Amino acid sequence: MPRIPYCDEVETPAELVPVFEKVEQEWGNVPRFARLLGHAPAFVEAWLTFDRGLRLDRLKAGDKDFVRLEELAILKTSYINDCGN
Repeated sequence: MPRIPYCDEVETPAELVPVFEKVEQEWGNVPRFARLLGHAPAFVEAWLTFDRGLRLDRLKAGDKDFVRLEELAILKTSYINDCGN
């Protein structure tokens, strides 16, 4: 359980609704990290722009191994830090 609650669909600030809709179209869902950052709309937009450049562009370029390794690093870090969800 995070110390800061996630922004759910009801709590999402109005300026983030179109941002989250675009992310959902690109990835199929809105990552929990983006929902966590949703309390600071400018920051979440900056993060998603950065993340899009790292992962989505590489995935579109066909570099699936990079994305798989990055996701494995995220999962391993979560496991080491004993994150429940």
